[in-house]
Amino acid sequence: MRRLVADGLAQPELLKAAPRRSKKAVAQAKRLLELVATIHNAAEAERKPTLARIGRQLERQGVRTATGAKTWAPSSVKSLLDRAREQGLLDGLPSSAME
Repeated sequence: MRRLVADGLAQPELLKAAPRRSKKAVAQAKRLLELVATIHNAAEAERKPTLARIGRQLERQGVRTATGAKTWAPSSVKSLLDRAREQGLLDGLPSSAME
């Protein structure tokens, strides 16, 4: 990127640091992780919910995505579950079992 700016092919503003996330945004992301992990962990071990089912449950509860959308895509749920798994918030199944 620096080379593109130096050659005049990109604007210098692109080199500025991205703004930091607010404490509210960090807290909301943590809340989403915990909520998705709770939905996953509340199900019986042999009947874990699908990604789409977790998404529908979040929609019914009125929980919006990190971008503010009302509809949850299975890929968004999977991303949250993967992050929750990395943080040790999930019981049971490996990530490949959720697909």
